[in-house]
Amino acid sequence: MYNAKATTNRDWAKIHLNFGVFAIPCLALLILSKMGMLEESYGVIGAASLVLSMMVMFMSRNADEYTLSLWSAGATAGFMAAVAWLIFAPLIEGFVDGATGNAHIRDWPADMGIHIGIAVFLIAFNLKRFRGTA
Repeated sequence: MYNAKATTNRDWAKIHLNFGVFAIPCLALLILSKMGMLEESYGVIGAASLVLSMMVMFMSRNADEYTLSLWSAGATAGFMAAVAWLIFAPLIEGFVDGATGNAHIRDWPADMGIHIGIAVFLIAFNLKRFRGTA
């Protein structure tokens, strides 16, 4: 007979931390596919895996105070990076294009804000985790 035990908060914390590391290559697949360095099918796999990992991380963020502080640090940094990209990237691009005379070409994609936000979220999350400053 199968003896199933309930999943404890400690188990959810381990799952949360593992998916925090798993999301990094998923995001790399997505970005490399978007840049044209990989086939589009790899980007779909990366996006689906990234959505899954972020959902699991979101649902397990309250496992303990440590995972909650990691989530808070990553969410704050990711939000600030996405807002900064959406505000300042067009401004800087316009200035550079005006100075170089290439104003008819859009160099920086506006939809990269979400990728930058998630990347900064994962960087801040894992930096705080591996530095041990939670």
